[in-house]
This record gives sequence, C-alpha cells and structure tokens, in this order.
Amino acid sequence: MLSDTPTMQRLLNLAGFNAGAVDGIIGRKTRAALDKWYAAVADIARAAGTLDPRSEKNVLDLLPEFQYIIRRWFLSQAIPAAEKMGLTVKIICGTRTFAEQAALYAKGRTAPGPRVTNAKPGSSFHNYGCAVDVCLFTASGQPSWDDSLYRRFFAAAGIPSQCRWGGSFKSFPDTPHLEYIAAGNTTAELKKYSNS
Repeated sequence: MLSDTPTMQRLLNLAGFNAGAVDGIIGRKTRAALDKWYAAVADIARAAGTLDPRSEKNVLDLLPEFQYIIRRWFLSQAIPAAEKMGLTVKIICGTRTFAEQAALYAKGRTAPGPRVTNAKPGSSFHNYGCAVDVCLFTASGQPSWDDSLYRRFFAAAGIPSQCRWGGSFKSFPDTPHLEYIAAGNTTAELKKYSNS
C-alpha cells in the first residue's frame, strides 16, 4: 500500500473499507481498513493471477475491483495481443499521489519538458486508484510511445469491462491509458472521497 497516508486513506474509503477522515493520521480506523484491504488484495491475486514484478507493483494500489479486472484482462488478453505483435506489455503506472500528479501537470507549464497531462492534482483517475498506464516494449526491450502501435494493440486486446480507454479522449488522447469508470464516471464523483 502507498506510503502517502492521505492517498492511502482516500483509496481505503473509496473501496468501502472506512479509514475515516483523510487526515494523514494512521489511527485505529485506518489500520482496520488496511487489514481489510490486504485480505481483499491477496484474495484477488489468488483468484485472478499475478503479473510480472513491475506490473504487479503498479497494480497493488488500485481499487480492489479494478485490480481484479486489470489482472484478468492483462493475463488473458493484453499479454497474448502484445506477443502476437512481437512486443511485451507491462503496467508502468497505477495510483498517483496528488504531489506526483502536480509534478506531471507542471511539465510543459512551469517545468521543462512536453505537456503529458491536462489533469491537475485531484482531477486524474490515477489519484483514486482507478487508472493504469501500459507500456509496449520492443523485442530489444525499448519502450515504444508510438500512438499507432497502441491503437493496434488495444484493437487486438480489447478494452476491459467497465473501463474507458484514453485513446478515445477528444481533447488530449492518451493511448497507453485505461481508467475504471464503474467507481465513478467522473473525477467529480471520486473527489467526494478526498476529505471523507
């Protein structure tokens, strides 16, 4: 589970494990909620299967029901689709803290580099354990960021149930991105857990 306590509490509350207030304090409620989280995550990994170490690390902080969906899709559809294309696929990003989102949002604005997101902190599904970014790697192990390759990959692998693909975004297409919309169709729905 994340070391950032407010993000952890936000996820625990969103998952229905009742960590109490998002106050950054690990008290009795947060500890009890963490115990429920760890039990649920262990059950999901046993039922749905485990992934490569990098992907596994990035899946563990997703909402439990999203973990199950992603694990099943990844093992049954994503990996075979990538292999048919001569590629390897990994999950390279899952949950982000608000601080991590702020750093990404600053790129191309107040920090060097190109813009990589239009989502401010608290406005990304990543902030609520409801998004992943996948990466396609070539046979030589190099990551590819070719949008057309991701479009072919997702056409072959399909979009997991209850998910929205970032390649379909109108204003800022994000072809490696998937978000879980069953937890809340908008970040406005998810934000109510920010200060529970």
